[in-house]
Amino acid sequence: FGSVGAVGVAIAGAFFSTQPKAAPAPARWSVGAISGIAVLVLIFAVSNCVSEELQGRAQIEYENRKLPTAVETLQLARRIAPYNSSLHHDAGEILLELYQRSREPERLEQATTAFATAVRLSPLKSGSHIGYGLCLSSAGRLSEALLEIQRAQRLYPSSAYVQSIARIRSEEHTSEL
Repeated sequence: FGSVGAVGVAIAGAFFSTQPKAAPAPARWSVGAISGIAVLVLIFAVSNCVSEELQGRAQIEYENRKLPTAVETLQLARRIAPYNSSLHHDAGEILLELYQRSREPERLEQATTAFATAVRLSPLKSGSHIGYGLCLSSAGRLSEALLEIQRAQRLYPSSAYVQSIARIRSEEHTSEL
């Protein structure tokens, strides 16, 4: 999305540059509308760049096993770009891992919320459905978990990863009945 900022600058530059003397001046409302759109494009581009930078920083923190710091960094990124489903997905993965280590129910609730938001924002991404299903399974909500895993299966039927998780969860559910 870095090119979106360049496009915004080009649009703003084109409309704020001096016009040849022979050309009539554009209507005031059109200059204002175009300027407003250019500003919005620039704001979107900047927020996207900043959130991507924070996501990269969180990845490094995760790789260095600084999980709570990585979660804090992703929470800042999610405040800047709340529409970015991958930020919610990444936070969900780290929070689920923190839950599995600590068994703190608050971590599981946070992970579940993060994955649910990722699913809501990007319902066609199978990874978020898998993560959400794993959270639901950890919370003992097995029927709901299986539905999420099945959604992931339908979205990405050729994935060995998705198929393996679906098979394991299905076998667990069958053995518990």
